Amino acid sequence: MRAWLLFLPVLSLLTSGCTAMLWQHTDWDCHPAPQPRVELFNATREKDVLVVYDEKSDRSKVIRRRAYLLRHNEKRIINQWQPVFVTPASVGRLEPIPTFFSVNDATNPPPYFAVVATNAMSFTLFTNQVPLGIHDLPWYQDPMGQRERAICAPVAVTIDAAIVAGIVYGALLYYTDGNFLYPP
Repeated sequence: MRAWLLFLPVLSLLTSGCTAMLWQHTDWDCHPAPQPRVELFNATREKDVLVVYDEKSDRSKVIRRRAYLLRHNEKRIINQWQPVFVTPASVGRLEPIPTFFSVNDATNPPPYFAVVATNAMSFTLFTNQVPLGIHDLPWYQDPMGQRERAICAPVAVTIDAAIVAGIVYGALLYYTDGNFLYPP
């Protein structure tokens, strides 16, 4: 009965070690902020649309302004990869694309406009009141979590191995009364 009680702490350490904590607490996402303030600009020189929005990181809880070229990053966003961002200041002299929250709000709509979804996680571009497609705002895994794992994993594994070795050593001392060090 005493042997079973000795291994209860061992089992709890093995299931809640440093390595397990490292993998559980670094799955952070970057996603649109609750109110992303979507702005669109006609980047005619690149034959693209510049999307500017507010992004929130689960890791840092910080909301920051982001900008990316829509068509250039379309596949990356569909695959939930981080887009290639440009500086939000690159808006410069670009022509803004009018945005609305519903098609009904667009009275006398311009030839090129967008409607932001009610959840503000996507928008639809329109040309002459014909929808061109729905585009989601980026939602991707924070690359810093992966870097932290790569850097910290060897340290965490070493700490877990030292804990297990210490427990095994303690169990050997306990069950052999220290005789395993100096056999008779």
